[in-house]
Amino acid sequence: MLAICLHSACSIAAQTKYDVPENVIKLSYGPAVVTSNVYSDKGIYGNLSAMNLELEYSHFWQNRWGLGVQVLQSHFDIDDEADCMNLFYAGPSVSCSYGTDKNWLWHITASAGYANWDDRGESHSGIGTTMKLGVDYMISRHIGVGAEATSLMSWFKKPKNWHELHHDESFGVRQKGLSINLKIFL
Repeated sequence: MLAICLHSACSIAAQTKYDVPENVIKLSYGPAVVTSNVYSDKGIYGNLSAMNLELEYSHFWQNRWGLGVQVLQSHFDIDDEADCMNLFYAGPSVSCSYGTDKNWLWHITASAGYANWDDRGESHSGIGTTMKLGVDYMISRHIGVGAEATSLMSWFKKPKNWHELHHDESFGVRQKGLSINLKIFL
């Protein structure tokens, strides 16, 4: 389904004459809401918020399809403690970008890669995926600003007694976020 959405968006975009920048470096920052329970040795945490910091590079071809790599750090503050947890994600990405005549760029990105969750020194490695939809305004040929909605999901190896306690749940973190972006077009 994701491939169909990406292909449809790029097919429509290919009918226009507006170019997209070839190489894009993006730095983004923004809040996220954790939509899953977060399990820890100290308890189960729900309704958490996080702050995400992301760096991404993408290369686009003339057909508006692009490949890239993204690195994301998500920082969770625990409500009733001075502790925090961190989720790290890195992976390759596939993107499609659509430019308009008014310096606006729309893009959709999908990614799958490595995820690591640090629970106060205890580390869990697994896989993660991201899905992003965003819009940017090109201030100049080389600088842009924008906003983006992101969905991040991660899965980790289940602890030994997981099936006894949580027979129908996966062991991972899911979150939805919004971010503001600074982009450099090369």
